[in-house]
Amino acid sequence: MSNNTYSVFYIYSDEDNTWRNELEKQLALLVNEKFIDTWGKNRIHAGREWKKEIERELQKADIVLCLISASLFNDDDAMEQLKIAKTSEKLIIPIILRPCLWNISPTLKDLSPLPKNQQAISTWASKESAYLEVVQEIMDIVNTEMASKPEEKSLIKNTDMPDTNYFEHGYALLIGIRYEHWSNKVRPLNGTLKDIEALNSHFTNLQKAGYKQENIIQLTEENATASNILNALDTLANKTKNDPNASVLVYYSGHGETDGTNYFLVPYDFDLSQWRKNRTFHEDKVVLSKHFAQKITEIRAKKSMIALDCCHAENIPVEKNLDALNAKFLKGFVEELDTEFNDSPVERGGAGEMKKGSGRVILTSCQANETSLDLGTNGLFTQVLLESLSGAENIRKDGWVRLIDLMNYVPAKVSEKALSKYHHQQNPVFKRIENLGAEDFIICAYNIATAKSIIVKPEPPINENIDTMTKEEIIKLIDQDIDEALDALDKVFGDSNGTYNDLANEYFERPDNFNKATYRSKLKRFVKRKM
Repeated sequence: MSNNTYSVFYIYSDEDNTWRNELEKQLALLVNEKFIDTWGKNRIHAGREWKKEIERELQKADIVLCLISASLFNDDDAMEQLKIAKTSEKLIIPIILRPCLWNISPTLKDLSPLPKNQQAISTWASKESAYLEVVQEIMDIVNTEMASKPEEKSLIKNTDMPDTNYFEHGYALLIGIRYEHWSNKVRPLNGTLKDIEALNSHFTNLQKAGYKQENIIQLTEENATASNILNALDTLANKTKNDPNASVLVYYSGHGETDGTNYFLVPYDFDLSQWRKNRTFHEDKVVLSKHFAQKITEIRAKKSMIALDCCHAENIPVEKNLDALNAKFLKGFVEELDTEFNDSPVERGGAGEMKKGSGRVILTSCQANETSLDLGTNGLFTQVLLESLSGAENIRKDGWVRLIDLMNYVPAKVSEKALSKYHHQQNPVFKRIENLGAEDFIICAYNIATAKSIIVKPEPPINENIDTMTKEEIIKLIDQDIDEALDALDKVFGDSNGTYNDLANEYFERPDNFNKATYRSKLKRFVKRKM
């Protein structure tokens, strides 16, 4: 083993060996490149004194990955190894595999586990995304350790992206609730968790938006309780209070309700039985519009955008809803927010006008009398929002995504796709304060290096020349981005080719176990035959 290779030791229960194997697969590239060398008890050879070998390898380890589940706490040998690692002051990285009360363990309670949102990997809609986030965090942690040892090599020599090239003024609160615990009463919102994962991945991507991980708060499923949502808004206010140029996004994907007087977001701990019985609710188990608005106004960021994806429908014939008065809820909730914002402006100049580029904006995924398509994999609204955040049809092409870019792209593109592909009416709405300065309201970067002027000439968005694409270019695009490829093929075939329409519908209505590699192969064969 090279002197520059970090030794990684696994502590885990035998019952979690399958989970450890999956993590090992994600770490394989780092092992092959000799950045790290991993060791677990699965490497003990027959005939060896296994306890002594484990102790020897643990003492040699630079990093200890502790794989957490209830099984770990019932494994005496594993817990003894954890105590030794703690006593030896090893760098311990806990990883939550399955839900358990890890935070009451004296050995673990002072440590910061992964994933960073402390949501067990087993509960993620996409396990691969969870493992990828864990591996990226491990790389960051190890790089930080290595930075203090100049003779050691770093896992990633990222000369194009120095630490100063974050979008340091970007903050986000991402809330998504699938309502899996109500699955026998209400249709789960299958796309919400994937929406949150996709947004978090975009914002923390150091080649794209460049937000700092600590500036993003993510709440999903059981973590998205009423109290946690309100507390997260307080945390966001504290994080931004000393940043005069802060730009804040609060994104909510879940249900909304009204009793005709009160308008509220439906958190994970909402009492559905009580609501169904007599249309009443406990105030501490909902997020009332007035409380939500008050918390938002306490965030003294120069720029804030609230995106609401609340009134869900699915592209299937039968659906279970909350029996919500969607039109009344969305209209009332937004009006209360707008009233509160008008009463509490962000920042004013000497003449009583908002300073250019300051203010708050509300974006809803549809009009009050419409529903927002949940496609099962992602919501249509979030798909298009991510396209815009990634630079699609960007006006200045300077690396930054501004409010004006979203306003020009999102409503028109969602409306177009909803109608042409799903025969559905969905029209996102921006409700904004006057004099907002949309042209200078920066949301994030789509290419942080370009935005920070590290790259002089930005690359055009991938779909800029869609109308003139050749067959070979579209086949290449299928490998890069299926959505963009289908957009290009729409220009060629539209609704005129039944085989293409079937292929497009197969992708946009894909199930959770959809095999993209097989689909790409099928789509390429179609392009080769028909173009």
